[in-house]
Amino acid sequence: VPEVVEKEVKAHTRRHRGRRPLSECLERVEYILDIDAAEKQCQHCQRDLIQIGEDSTERVDFKPASLFVNRYIRPKYACNCKDCMGCGVKQAEPSDGPIDRCLADSGLLAHIIEEKYEHHNPLYRQEVRFEKYDIDLNRKTMSNWMQCCAEVLEPLYEHMRQEVLKHDIIMNDDTTVEMQDKGLGRTRTARLWCT
Repeated sequence: VPEVVEKEVKAHTRRHRGRRPLSECLERVEYILDIDAAEKQCQHCQRDLIQIGEDSTERVDFKPASLFVNRYIRPKYACNCKDCMGCGVKQAEPSDGPIDRCLADSGLLAHIIEEKYEHHNPLYRQEVRFEKYDIDLNRKTMSNWMQCCAEVLEPLYEHMRQEVLKHDIIMNDDTTVEMQDKGLGRTRTARLWCT
């Protein structure tokens, strides 16, 4: 029977990369998503509800030559009456973003799409540009966003396609772009047809 030798191994901690907090140097634009005034009253004792807190969600948005953060604040209300059963906590529904649980708001997503497909500015170059704004957006994240945006915009694409196909003659600009081809080991000429 071979002898079992025990070795002590140094412990290590794994770094879990969560979402980094947004830079404090970015301008904050606040939107208060509140419940109606009629809902701010207890259903049982008719007293006014008091605000007991709030939830906030931050998404980075873009306007030409500047980045800013949209902060969506949702106040929470509850009844402080000791004599009634209470009506629970009331709060406005969160606003829907273009992509579920996404850091980016619609303006930033539109800008990334425009830079990539209109100006042929690849995501790795956009990543470097965002670093200058003190924003950590890696190309993998932006690539995932592009896929989600394609899914969100598919109904618009289908509508436009049906409108174009109604006509007997379709004009377009046969724009060429260089596309990497791993099989060839070089780039080849491809076409991007925009209608």
